[in-house]
Amino acid sequence: PLDEVPSTSGAAVADGDSAPRSICDETVTQLHGYLPGQGDTRLFFWFFESRNDPRSSPTVIYFHGGPGGSSLYAAVSGNGGPCIVDDDGKSTSINKFPALSHFFASRPQYNTRVFLAGQSYAGRYIPPLATKLMENHSFVRLEGILLGNPTIAPEIEWCHHPRMLLMEGIISAKEYARVNAEAKDCVRLVHECKLLRETLDPSTQETYQDTCERARRKLFTDLLGPAIRAGRQTCNLDKEYVRSKDDPVLRRVRCMNLVAGKNTDEQVESFMNRETVQRFLEVDSVWQHFSWDVYYNFTCDIPHSYHHLLPGLLHSGLRVLVYAGDRDLICNWISNLASVMALPWKGGSTLRRSVPAVYR
Repeated sequence: PLDEVPSTSGAAVADGDSAPRSICDETVTQLHGYLPGQGDTRLFFWFFESRNDPRSSPTVIYFHGGPGGSSLYAAVSGNGGPCIVDDDGKSTSINKFPALSHFFASRPQYNTRVFLAGQSYAGRYIPPLATKLMENHSFVRLEGILLGNPTIAPEIEWCHHPRMLLMEGIISAKEYARVNAEAKDCVRLVHECKLLRETLDPSTQETYQDTCERARRKLFTDLLGPAIRAGRQTCNLDKEYVRSKDDPVLRRVRCMNLVAGKNTDEQVESFMNRETVQRFLEVDSVWQHFSWDVYYNFTCDIPHSYHHLLPGLLHSGLRVLVYAGDRDLICNWISNLASVMALPWKGGSTLRRSVPAVYR
């Protein structure tokens, strides 16, 4: 049986002996708990039923980026979740394959039209997951995937960082030539990393890890570094850069709640770790938005591409939406456009002849 609790009411969390009956949205049914993953792993989920006609509404499964970012953050932040943690960090305001199979097998009423959605590094999670669902003829009725400012193909995307820096006035035309050369060198390392991955054996393991790490560091130092040195956030160029004490080499920035501009990473962590919230969710572990252990274990994956999986998904009839905001530098819209235009699929030539239109 699944470890889960349905909930239907209450939006605020109060201190006290009893757990609240609900968090976020008192108008909908909520389910939460653990789903069995591969081996002895367990994946926590938090499900919110659709406010309108839940039996026929699409089911969207959301993945956060990173690598190492908790998808749970999206449920209580300004990134589109059903609620937002308030300034006091105490209350809210309304705003993998085995696990998915298990979820829909036990709840066929929600297996109507399923979409996988995510942002940033989820561009590496969603295409292979969708491919596995399609190839295995899963009973999950997957209709499409939605990728927001995704990173999918570093060998294509990282080439376009210099252009974004130039367009935003972060580097000059003179500096562009130097940064562009750095981008080409970075992509060279990406290709070396990919080649070593494809021919990996114990004798080249250390070289493989070193090459992939050099590509990652060059990305952050030479291609994103100009924005950091200019005092700009790499995930929102309109925001001021704040150095993280956690990792001075990577210089991670706070990329939280850029939509609502309300809560902070610390407030969300404080909320999710409140005793009453954890009692409601029936968990007893410390929650953190970002795991550095996970991030560094994915070092060799960061330069890897999942671009080759998208044509197969398109040819299978799956709907694919790639969308991007224009303030993100790390996964910028120019890079996203380039990777989409480079897709080798039957509709590619028509897409490349299309005329861009202003969305209103």
